[in-house]
Amino acid sequence: MDKELMWILESTGRKAEEEVYMFGSTLNFCHSFILDPWDSTYEAASVFTIVDLNEVKHYNKQEIPSINNDTLAYLNLFKEVREAILSKQSWDDQFNRDEYHDLDWIHHCYYTIVREFEYSGLYGDDKSETWLLAHVRTVVDHVFDNLPLSVVCGESASLASSTRKNKGRIP
Repeated sequence: MDKELMWILESTGRKAEEEVYMFGSTLNFCHSFILDPWDSTYEAASVFTIVDLNEVKHYNKQEIPSINNDTLAYLNLFKEVREAILSKQSWDDQFNRDEYHDLDWIHHCYYTIVREFEYSGLYGDDKSETWLLAHVRTVVDHVFDNLPLSVVCGESASLASSTRKNKGRIP
């Protein structure tokens, strides 16, 4: 990586990418190079200080926006869920994905979750994590459809691989 583009931590003057790389090179080859500032392993292994990790946590932190009145009113329509889902929406005729993204996403969430309740229910010990990711988590992923980012969930790892990769990590 170009050293000119690396993130220099104000607290210590160290380059975050170099520290993660050097630490990662001492671990199993399956180690992720994603910096999770809530992972206490970095502090325990003296990779970063608490001050460093707090800087990472708060860097370019985005505030959660408040819900505008139109969106709140739309959410309140769903007190009678099935009826609301199937009814024509005021924004359907002149639909603009950028303008109505939030309303469309809310509609999609309700529709998807109601179908899950009606067909199979969401409760019970028979629902694996993979099932939940495929049937429920997907609605969360779509909230970011109007933003220039990619949502990637999960990884292909067996329980044995996951255990091996996390061996020695501090919870």
